[in-house]
Amino acid sequence: MTAAPPSGAATSGATLREAVPEDEHVTYHYNTLGRRDPFQPLVGGFVGADVGGNAPPDVGGLTVVGIVWGAQDRFALVEDPRGNSLVLREGDKVMNGVVQRLSRTDMTVKLSADGQDYSVTIPLTRKGEPSK
Repeated sequence: MTAAPPSGAATSGATLREAVPEDEHVTYHYNTLGRRDPFQPLVGGFVGADVGGNAPPDVGGLTVVGIVWGAQDRFALVEDPRGNSLVLREGDKVMNGVVQRLSRTDMTVKLSADGQDYSVTIPLTRKGEPSK
């Protein structure tokens, strides 16, 4: 004696496949919160400083960690308080000003605020020295 399947139960694999639509898929959204999106490719897609709407760096909190001095070019390697690295040359824009001068020991920035111009000198922080 064989038992009959309960009424309403699927009797074949084809019936089970019809219960779940094949085109249904789950999408995910990743909020980067200032981090790199791990799902984006690592190469290609470089965005220059003037493209993409990035604000110029704020001088407050910048640390000069290196100055590269060559025959053709010179630039300062700086870090912001979050640890992001930047390259600044003479004439580059910063928030409320411009990089005015680079020397082998510091970077001078000309700032404008409240209708007055003033200069800020950020010294080179050598390895092992505490930042000033």
